[in-house]
Amino acid sequence: AQRAKFFCGMSRGNPATIVNTSRGNKPIISWVDTAFPPPWTPGERCEAISDRFNRFYQNGTLKFIRAGEYKRQPVLCVASYN
Repeated sequence: AQRAKFFCGMSRGNPATIVNTSRGNKPIISWVDTAFPPPWTPGERCEAISDRFNRFYQNGTLKFIRAGEYKRQPVLCVASYN
């Protein structure tokens, strides 16, 4: 079985979305905010977003990641083009 490109692990004591690269595993998001309502603990968000990143990567739509805002809330946007 092929190893996931993105996975949830720990970085500096926090759940983190980590990407597996040719230069090793690199944390890209550290999940520290606890303000989201249940069941969205930092660990749950880490797992959910890591899974989404893998789906986007596998179907070719994750070439770029950018921070943005939607309805006055911070979001991450993914796209297959710049």
